[in-house]
Amino acid sequence: MLLLPLSSQVEHEKDPDFCEDSLMSVMVGLLAAGSETTASTLKFCLVFLAHYPDVQAKVQQEIDEVTQSLHLPGIENRPQLAYTNAVIHEIQRVLDLAPIALFHAVTKDIEFRGYTIPKDTIIIPFLTSVLNDPSQWETPERFNPGHFLDEQGQFRNRVAFMPFSA
Repeated sequence: MLLLPLSSQVEHEKDPDFCEDSLMSVMVGLLAAGSETTASTLKFCLVFLAHYPDVQAKVQQEIDEVTQSLHLPGIENRPQLAYTNAVIHEIQRVLDLAPIALFHAVTKDIEFRGYTIPKDTIIIPFLTSVLNDPSQWETPERFNPGHFLDEQGQFRNRVAFMPFSA
């Protein structure tokens, strides 16, 4: 018990900006942010699958075929679960859980669409605009796992897929 307060005091003397309360606050924030996004995504996954029983049946069929119903699917099965992967990506696209990404700063003066953006300007990416851009998605207003499948039914990543950050 005595070692913990002493070690904290030594750490604080080495770095006066270090504070256990701040560290705890950051850790709780990271844990909460990660837990909340995961929980919300899983909740909406269930909602989408209940709303689209044909999609749910196709996901279940693919999982059963790949695993032979002998085990739960794992990361090693991901390459064979193209449709399931596409459904997960499409749910994240439609859900748009984090519509505004982390702030960025311009590192040098740039020209963008006729506007000059000076160095050190804060940029706030609005991900909703990308996730619903008709020039990037065939049917942006609809839930469509096909957005992430090629002509052979294989999973394809999309440059415009940025559900959490740019």
